[in-house]
Amino acid sequence: MFFGPQTIKHSLATVSLALLAGCQTLPFEDFSIVPERKQVKVNEVQYAHQVSFAPASADLSGKEGERLVSFLTNAAAARKDRFYLVSGNPEVPTALSEARKTMVAEYLSTFGVETSILSSDFAVKSPNIDAVNLIIRRYVVTLPGCPDWSGERTTYNNVPTSNWGCATETNLGLMVAEPGDLIRGRDEGYADGEYAATSISNYRKGETKAISPEDVGITQSQQKTAKGE
Repeated sequence: MFFGPQTIKHSLATVSLALLAGCQTLPFEDFSIVPERKQVKVNEVQYAHQVSFAPASADLSGKEGERLVSFLTNAAAARKDRFYLVSGNPEVPTALSEARKTMVAEYLSTFGVETSILSSDFAVKSPNIDAVNLIIRRYVVTLPGCPDWSGERTTYNNVPTSNWGCATETNLGLMVAEPGDLIRGRDEGYADGEYAATSISNYRKGETKAISPEDVGITQSQQKTAKGE
């Protein structure tokens, strides 16, 4: 069968139309819409407890001590939390107010709790005339809503899916020891400059100590693999 120029042109036109029709069946997606990446959220929470005293007294009764311990237990208080004592009621003499806060601070110190003594303008209302407020503040992590396959699992515009970042953020939120570090990093601690300089000098001279397998927990199978056995 002979294929002339007109036949070839007709065939090419038919194929082109078929390809265009096929392209039009693909779903249309807006390239400007990019889903928000999943992220953990860090919020500061606060717990408050009122420690009551007898009128004109700075002695902590046994009942109030038990209530205080119960509050610490229910709040799951930990040493990494921040503890504050608030008084500042204008009707209480300053000396008595300070004595009461000191009494509570000393009682908490027996549990390894260190407190900061602050005035009544610390974002909380003043306690009753014969009381001191104990404030506990801490940061908590809220994990993202994962997994999230609410969107299309296959995209044609080269944008991430709705589940983008879920595994990474969830793992971060589960393993972080101090959630506040996700808001602000910790200050650098004390560094021994002489020790650091000596270590660098020994490294440059090739005088560093060899690391034994026991120091880094290398198993026997890993040692054999490293030796090519």
